Amino acid sequence: MGYQVKNAGDQEWLELGAWFYSFFELAEKLYQAKKFGHYYKRILIALPKSDLVSPALALGFSRAAYKFGDELAKNLELGDVKVGDLIQIRSAWIEQHGLATIPNTVVGNVVSITETPESRNFELSFVAGKANTQRAIRSLDSPIGEKNPEKHIRIYDVPKGTPRREELAGKGVLLEIRKIPLPVSLSQKQTWERWEHQICPTFAVFGQTTSMKECGLLEFRDPEIHGGILTLEKDSIYNAARLDTLTNDKKAHFVNVIEQISSFPIRNTPTAETLGQFPFVCLDGNAALVNLADEIILRDKLVIGLWETGSQANQEAALSTFLETATRFKQVTKLEEQLNWKPPSGVQCWGWS
Repeated sequence: MGYQVKNAGDQEWLELGAWFYSFFELAEKLYQAKKFGHYYKRILIALPKSDLVSPALALGFSRAAYKFGDELAKNLELGDVKVGDLIQIRSAWIEQHGLATIPNTVVGNVVSITETPESRNFELSFVAGKANTQRAIRSLDSPIGEKNPEKHIRIYDVPKGTPRREELAGKGVLLEIRKIPLPVSLSQKQTWERWEHQICPTFAVFGQTTSMKECGLLEFRDPEIHGGILTLEKDSIYNAARLDTLTNDKKAHFVNVIEQISSFPIRNTPTAETLGQFPFVCLDGNAALVNLADEIILRDKLVIGLWETGSQANQEAALSTFLETATRFKQVTKLEEQLNWKPPSGVQCWGWS
């Protein structure tokens, strides 16, 4: 497929090896299988070390979610918004010197609405966060003369568990939304807005996040997504995988998340409600398997366990803990054939459904 990576300061791009790409492909296969009704519950992958595997899986899940076009945010007409609704507000692109800053995405509960002939004023129960990432983009999403984000606003219904910047909750914010016609077709908006604002919780990773974030700094390019659809020369692996942290999600999109083992959410908390939205979870490494494999919240999810056979630490405990939960399900024979996926050399894989 021609996927390439490099360090930020390097000149030469390197083709991703078959080992990395195989896990990228596995994520796409699992996403597709779920779309067509093949529900796997546990997958155990034995490999010498888990380094770079979860970022590769995250890239594959990000790409699959985008290409299938799955979107849990549903467009709302201005007059249909009611007190108590959890809504997302999206604004126009803000252009500066050929660049565009990702617009603020406001997600929160409506606590009051006041109306005038010209506008509706919403009072929300939080203050919006601000994204700082800059990207060179084509102005596909804003019609000529309507690039002011105070005017070009769309409203979406979003599912429970969508991050709401809880650390800012309670301060309140008033948003005046004017009743202005928006001459923008869906086809004009789909390209960039769906990538940057897609609400499709897919893949959650728990493990040693430091190494994952270091890998995420590598520059990455996908010839179809970046070169063809988004017209970007490159992006970081972290951005291309559309990763954010579960406990402090800041990005406009809501697709993939990573978190430390120690930050696994406590039951009946807002973070647990957020994790509940994710169908795929990766326990990255032996420590994650030992500590989290038997968590009740994971019982109905597809859990991918990365068992590190090259590490003596927790190796036996990791295997026994994972198998104790996996054997509650039916073992899948010839998992690789069902998925039409070939593990890389030195890697073994088992599945349960």
